[in-house]
Amino acid sequence: GLGASVESLRDSQTVHRLLDWARRGQVKVVKTDLRITFANALLSCWVGRKPVESLKNVLVDHFLKEYGDPRFQSHLHYQWDGVSQQAKGVILNWLTGDTLRGFMKLLQRTADDIWQYRQKFWMAYYERGYIDEAWMALGDTAWWAAQSLKADEKGMGCARLDGGAASNQSVLILKIGGLVSTEWSHNGSLRAYREGSPEAPTLYKSSYHGADLRSATSLDFHDGMNMNPELRHMNAEGGTWQRKARDFIRRQTNVHLSDSEIL
Repeated sequence: GLGASVESLRDSQTVHRLLDWARRGQVKVVKTDLRITFANALLSCWVGRKPVESLKNVLVDHFLKEYGDPRFQSHLHYQWDGVSQQAKGVILNWLTGDTLRGFMKLLQRTADDIWQYRQKFWMAYYERGYIDEAWMALGDTAWWAAQSLKADEKGMGCARLDGGAASNQSVLILKIGGLVSTEWSHNGSLRAYREGSPEAPTLYKSSYHGADLRSATSLDFHDGMNMNPELRHMNAEGGTWQRKARDFIRRQTNVHLSDSEIL
């Protein structure tokens, strides 16, 4: 049951049995006093651990369907009220990973020339636990390409990019520490803003306009040595932009990755 040991709650058979029990009752668990205990038990046991992908997908499916998406307000959102920050942090981390992987697959499908370098760089930060949240805005072509990805990346989150961008362009909005960054595909630049500043984009909106995302002045990646403060993805093969972005993130957040991790 819900009082089982942490090790038992990570067992696939136990998880499936508890989810089946939650679905079979005359009243759904999410509608009862057990709502908080149930979520805390099945999610908090994964702090600092990773379930196999199939089990993670089962849990994500269940909680998104029964509790709603914790990333934005909805009529279901109240069902996360009272659930521990630890438990919510676990599912937010999984959703962030799904969004990041979805973005990388989308870059590949829409022929972004340096998608594999972007993947190596950003997934390194995610695997180290440094990316707190992520969201995507997609042009029309990218949006339709993304629909088929949702079967694989269960918690992938995305919005429409309405104008001000090429139809195949995608923008990844991600948060590391107190830094909010926008990573543009297809020759677009990397921009960064301090969280809470007027320039920083808001995560989890349903649509964005490309011109609005680009109009806010980025923090300076170049220490005043370049007319434009944002970072272009120059010489990906040689690691030029990756090292520059890595060193900038370190200055802003005190988070540091080695060359071997990002290149």
